[in-house]
Amino acid sequence: MSNIDKGNFMREVYRNSDIPIYKQIAAIINEEIKQGLIKPGEKLMPELELAKTFSVSRMTVRMAIDEMIKQRTLTRKRGYGTCILEKPTQRVLRPNVVNGFYEDFSSQGKKLLSFVLEREVMIAPPEVAEVMHLPSGSRVCKITRVRSVDRVPIVYDESYLVHSLWKYIKDVDFSDCSLFKVIEKKAGIIPKEAELTFRACTANSLLAKHLGLTAGDPLLFVRMMNYSGDGIPMQLGNLYCPDTMDMSLRISNSNEQNRGR
Repeated sequence: MSNIDKGNFMREVYRNSDIPIYKQIAAIINEEIKQGLIKPGEKLMPELELAKTFSVSRMTVRMAIDEMIKQRTLTRKRGYGTCILEKPTQRVLRPNVVNGFYEDFSSQGKKLLSFVLEREVMIAPPEVAEVMHLPSGSRVCKITRVRSVDRVPIVYDESYLVHSLWKYIKDVDFSDCSLFKVIEKKAGIIPKEAELTFRACTANSLLAKHLGLTAGDPLLFVRMMNYSGDGIPMQLGNLYCPDTMDMSLRISNSNEQNRGR
Protein backbone atom coordinates (compact mmCIF):
# COMPACT_ATOMS: atom_id res chain seq x y z
CA MET A 1 0.00 0.00 0.00
CA SER A 2 1.20 3.49 -0.78
CA ASN A 3 0.21 6.35 1.53
CA ILE A 4 1.75 9.31 -0.26
CA ASP A 5 -0.27 12.41 0.53
CA LYS A 6 -0.94 14.78 -2.35
CA GLY A 7 -2.79 17.74 -0.90
CA ASN A 8 -5.79 16.23 0.88
CA PHE A 9 -5.74 13.06 -1.20
CA MET A 10 -4.24 9.77 -0.07
CA ARG A 11 -2.85 7.49 -2.75
CA GLU A 12 -3.68 3.96 -1.64
CA VAL A 13 -3.87 0.65 -3.45
CA TYR A 14 -5.23 -2.51 -1.85
CA ARG A 15 -3.48 -5.68 -2.92
CA ASN A 16 -6.17 -7.97 -1.48
CA SER A 17 -8.97 -6.23 -3.36
CA ASP A 18 -10.91 -7.93 -6.16
CA ILE A 19 -10.24 -4.81 -8.24
CA PRO A 20 -6.99 -5.14 -10.23
CA ILE A 21 -4.25 -2.83 -8.98
CA TYR A 22 -3.90 -1.05 -12.31
CA LYS A 23 -7.60 -0.19 -12.22
CA GLN A 24 -7.21 1.15 -8.66
CA ILE A 25 -4.34 3.37 -9.82
CA ALA A 26 -6.42 4.64 -12.75
CA ALA A 27 -9.31 5.39 -10.36
CA ILE A 28 -7.00 7.30 -8.00
CA ILE A 29 -5.56 9.45 -10.78
CA ASN A 30 -9.06 10.06 -12.12
CA GLU A 31 -10.11 11.27 -8.68
CA GLU A 32 -7.13 13.61 -8.49
CA ILE A 33 -8.13 15.08 -11.86
CA LYS A 34 -11.72 15.45 -10.62
CA GLN A 35 -10.52 17.27 -7.51
CA GLY A 36 -8.36 19.61 -9.58
CA LEU A 37 -5.06 18.32 -8.19
CA ILE A 38 -3.98 17.58 -11.77
CA LYS A 39 -5.35 19.87 -14.46
CA PRO A 40 -6.12 19.29 -18.16
CA GLY A 41 -3.00 19.78 -20.28
CA GLU A 42 -0.62 19.08 -17.40
CA LYS A 43 2.03 16.41 -17.76
CA LEU A 44 1.55 13.24 -15.75
CA MET A 45 4.31 12.09 -13.41
CA PRO A 46 6.75 9.76 -15.26
CA GLU A 47 5.99 6.04 -15.13
CA LEU A 48 8.99 5.21 -12.93
CA GLU A 49 8.01 7.82 -10.35
CA LEU A 50 4.41 6.62 -10.34
CA ALA A 51 5.64 3.05 -9.86
CA LYS A 52 7.63 4.16 -6.80
CA THR A 53 4.68 6.19 -5.52
CA PHE A 54 2.37 3.17 -5.60
CA SER A 55 5.08 0.56 -4.86
CA VAL A 56 4.19 -1.36 -7.99
CA SER A 57 5.96 -2.37 -11.19
CA ARG A 58 6.32 -0.04 -14.13
CA MET A 59 4.26 -2.52 -16.16
CA THR A 60 1.34 -2.10 -13.74
CA VAL A 61 1.56 1.69 -14.08
CA ARG A 62 1.67 1.38 -17.85
CA MET A 63 -1.49 -0.76 -17.76
CA ALA A 64 -3.20 1.97 -15.70
CA ILE A 65 -2.11 4.64 -18.18
CA ASP A 66 -3.30 2.55 -21.14
CA GLU A 67 -6.65 2.12 -19.37
CA MET A 68 -6.98 5.89 -18.96
CA ILE A 69 -6.03 6.53 -22.57
CA LYS A 70 -8.86 4.19 -23.59
CA GLN A 71 -11.14 6.21 -21.30
CA ARG A 72 -9.94 9.41 -23.06
CA THR A 73 -8.62 10.81 -19.80
CA LEU A 74 -4.95 10.77 -20.77
CA THR A 75 -3.10 11.16 -24.03
CA ARG A 76 0.47 10.57 -25.13
CA LYS A 77 2.13 13.47 -26.95
CA ARG A 78 5.16 12.84 -29.08
CA GLY A 79 8.26 14.44 -27.59
CA TYR A 80 6.35 15.54 -24.49
CA GLY A 81 5.04 12.53 -22.59
CA THR A 82 1.72 11.55 -21.10
CA CYS A 83 -0.60 14.36 -20.10
CA ILE A 84 -4.15 14.98 -18.98
CA LEU A 85 -6.40 15.20 -22.01
CA GLU A 86 -8.08 18.54 -22.41
CA LYS A 87 -11.74 18.66 -23.33
CA PRO A 88 -11.94 17.88 -27.05
CA THR A 89 -12.79 20.68 -29.47
CA GLN A 90 -16.32 20.18 -30.72
CA ARG A 91 -17.30 20.44 -34.37
CA VAL A 92 -21.07 20.40 -34.83
CA LEU A 93 -22.28 19.22 -38.21
CA ARG A 94 -25.67 20.61 -39.14
CA PRO A 95 -28.07 18.99 -41.60
CA ASN A 96 -28.55 20.96 -44.82
CA VAL A 97 -25.63 23.30 -44.00
CA VAL A 98 -22.34 22.85 -45.91
CA ASN A 99 -19.53 24.62 -44.08
CA GLY A 100 -15.79 24.26 -43.78
CA PHE A 101 -13.80 24.08 -40.55
CA TYR A 102 -13.08 27.80 -40.56
CA GLU A 103 -16.77 28.78 -40.74
CA ASP A 104 -17.82 26.25 -38.11
CA PHE A 105 -15.24 27.32 -35.54
CA SER A 106 -15.62 31.04 -36.25
CA SER A 107 -19.33 30.68 -35.47
CA GLN A 108 -18.32 29.24 -32.08
CA GLY A 109 -15.96 32.14 -31.39
CA LYS A 110 -12.87 29.92 -31.69
CA LYS A 111 -9.67 30.79 -33.51
CA LEU A 112 -8.70 28.22 -36.12
CA LEU A 113 -5.18 28.43 -37.52
CA SER A 114 -3.76 26.41 -40.39
CA PHE A 115 -0.19 25.46 -41.26
CA VAL A 116 0.13 24.70 -44.97
CA LEU A 117 2.41 21.71 -45.56
CA GLU A 118 2.06 21.50 -49.32
CA ARG A 119 0.25 23.16 -52.21
CA GLU A 120 0.65 21.77 -55.70
CA VAL A 121 -0.92 20.72 -58.99
CA MET A 122 -0.76 16.97 -59.53
CA ILE A 123 -2.28 14.08 -61.45
CA ALA A 124 -5.23 12.89 -59.39
CA PRO A 125 -4.51 9.59 -57.64
CA PRO A 126 -6.88 6.89 -58.95
CA GLU A 127 -9.00 6.85 -55.79
CA VAL A 128 -9.32 10.65 -55.81
CA ALA A 129 -10.27 10.70 -59.50
CA GLU A 130 -12.92 8.07 -58.85
CA VAL A 131 -14.50 9.88 -55.90
CA MET A 132 -14.43 13.22 -57.74
CA HIS A 133 -15.83 11.64 -60.93
CA LEU A 134 -12.84 12.81 -62.98
CA PRO A 135 -11.33 11.07 -66.03
CA SER A 136 -8.12 9.15 -65.40
CA GLY A 137 -5.09 11.42 -65.74
CA SER A 138 -6.96 14.58 -64.75
CA ARG A 139 -5.02 17.27 -62.91
CA VAL A 140 -6.17 18.49 -59.51
CA CYS A 141 -4.97 21.03 -56.94
CA LYS A 142 -3.84 19.64 -53.61
CA ILE A 143 -3.52 21.59 -50.36
CA THR A 144 -2.40 19.82 -47.19
CA ARG A 145 -2.85 21.64 -43.89
CA VAL A 146 -2.57 20.93 -40.19
CA ARG A 147 -5.41 22.80 -38.47
CA SER A 148 -5.20 23.84 -34.83
CA VAL A 149 -7.36 25.44 -32.16
CA ASP A 150 -5.56 27.02 -29.20
CA ARG A 151 -2.31 25.62 -30.63
CA VAL A 152 -3.65 22.05 -30.35
CA PRO A 153 -3.73 20.11 -33.66
CA ILE A 154 -7.27 18.92 -34.35
CA VAL A 155 -7.08 17.68 -37.95
CA TYR A 156 -4.68 16.77 -40.75
CA ASP A 157 -6.52 18.05 -43.81
CA GLU A 158 -5.83 16.92 -47.38
CA SER A 159 -7.92 18.94 -49.85
CA TYR A 160 -8.19 18.10 -53.54
CA LEU A 161 -9.85 20.66 -55.81
CA VAL A 162 -10.69 20.75 -59.50
CA HIS A 163 -7.78 22.17 -61.48
CA SER A 164 -9.75 25.19 -62.72
CA LEU A 165 -9.58 26.65 -59.18
CA TRP A 166 -5.77 26.70 -59.02
CA LYS A 167 -5.44 30.29 -60.26
CA TYR A 168 -7.64 31.48 -57.38
CA ILE A 169 -5.80 29.70 -54.55
CA LYS A 170 -2.16 29.33 -55.59
CA ASP A 171 -0.90 32.50 -53.84
CA VAL A 172 -3.34 32.82 -50.92
CA ASP A 173 -2.12 32.73 -47.33
CA PHE A 174 -4.43 30.13 -45.80
CA SER A 175 -3.01 30.32 -42.28
CA ASP A 176 -5.99 32.35 -41.09
CA CYS A 177 -8.70 32.25 -43.74
CA SER A 178 -11.34 30.00 -45.24
CA LEU A 179 -10.68 28.05 -48.43
CA PHE A 180 -14.39 28.09 -49.27
CA LYS A 181 -14.65 31.86 -48.70
CA VAL A 182 -11.67 32.53 -50.97
CA ILE A 183 -13.22 30.42 -53.73
CA GLU A 184 -16.60 32.09 -53.25
CA LYS A 185 -15.08 35.59 -53.40
CA LYS A 186 -12.76 34.99 -56.37
CA ALA A 187 -14.65 32.42 -58.43
CA GLY A 188 -18.23 32.87 -57.29
CA ILE A 189 -18.51 29.15 -56.44
CA ILE A 190 -19.91 27.79 -53.16
CA PRO A 191 -20.43 24.23 -51.92
CA LYS A 192 -24.12 23.39 -52.03
CA GLU A 193 -24.08 19.67 -51.29
CA ALA A 194 -21.77 17.26 -49.50
CA GLU A 195 -21.32 13.54 -48.91
CA LEU A 196 -19.54 12.41 -45.74
CA THR A 197 -17.96 9.02 -45.05
CA PHE A 198 -16.57 8.06 -41.63
CA ARG A 199 -14.25 5.22 -40.70
CA ALA A 200 -11.69 4.31 -38.08
CA CYS A 201 -8.00 4.27 -38.99
CA THR A 202 -4.59 4.51 -37.34
CA ALA A 203 -1.85 7.12 -37.61
CA ASN A 204 1.11 6.40 -39.84
CA SER A 205 4.46 8.05 -39.11
CA LEU A 206 3.60 11.18 -41.15
CA LEU A 207 0.25 11.76 -39.44
CA ALA A 208 1.77 11.01 -36.04
CA LYS A 209 4.50 13.59 -36.62
CA HIS A 210 2.11 16.41 -37.45
CA LEU A 211 -0.63 15.55 -34.94
CA GLY A 212 1.69 14.95 -31.99
CA LEU A 213 0.83 11.26 -31.80
CA THR A 214 2.56 7.89 -31.88
CA ALA A 215 2.37 5.75 -35.02
CA GLY A 216 -0.49 3.31 -34.60
CA ASP A 217 -2.64 5.65 -32.49
CA PRO A 218 -6.33 5.61 -33.43
CA LEU A 219 -7.81 8.31 -35.65
CA LEU A 220 -11.18 9.13 -37.13
CA PHE A 221 -11.00 9.41 -40.92
CA VAL A 222 -13.65 11.61 -42.53
CA ARG A 223 -14.03 11.91 -46.29
CA MET A 224 -16.07 14.94 -47.32
CA MET A 225 -16.97 15.30 -51.00
CA ASN A 226 -18.32 18.78 -51.73
CA TYR A 227 -20.33 19.67 -54.81
CA SER A 228 -21.21 23.04 -56.31
CA GLY A 229 -24.40 23.59 -58.29
CA ASP A 230 -25.93 20.77 -60.34
CA GLY A 231 -23.84 18.13 -58.55
CA ILE A 232 -20.53 19.30 -60.04
CA PRO A 233 -17.52 18.09 -57.96
CA MET A 234 -15.72 20.98 -56.31
CA GLN A 235 -13.53 19.77 -53.45
CA LEU A 236 -12.62 16.50 -51.76
CA GLY A 237 -11.43 16.64 -48.17
CA ASN A 238 -9.59 13.74 -46.53
CA LEU A 239 -9.62 14.57 -42.83
CA TYR A 240 -7.64 12.71 -40.17
CA CYS A 241 -8.93 13.61 -36.71
CA PRO A 242 -7.26 12.71 -33.38
CA ASP A 243 -9.07 12.59 -30.04
CA THR A 244 -8.55 16.33 -29.60
CA MET A 245 -11.69 16.86 -31.66
CA ASP A 246 -15.21 15.45 -31.48
CA MET A 247 -17.74 15.61 -34.30
CA SER A 248 -21.43 15.60 -33.53
CA LEU A 249 -24.51 15.55 -35.73
CA ARG A 250 -28.05 16.01 -34.53
CA ILE A 251 -30.75 14.56 -36.76
CA SER A 252 -34.50 14.50 -36.49
CA ASN A 253 -37.44 12.84 -38.18
CA SER A 254 -39.34 15.57 -39.98
CA ASN A 255 -42.08 13.20 -41.09
CA GLU A 256 -44.98 13.80 -38.70
CA GLN A 257 -46.53 10.46 -39.59
CA ASN A 258 -43.57 8.58 -38.18
CA ARG A 259 -43.77 10.12 -34.73
CA GLY A 260 -44.62 7.67 -31.98
CA ARG A 261 -43.74 4.60 -34.04
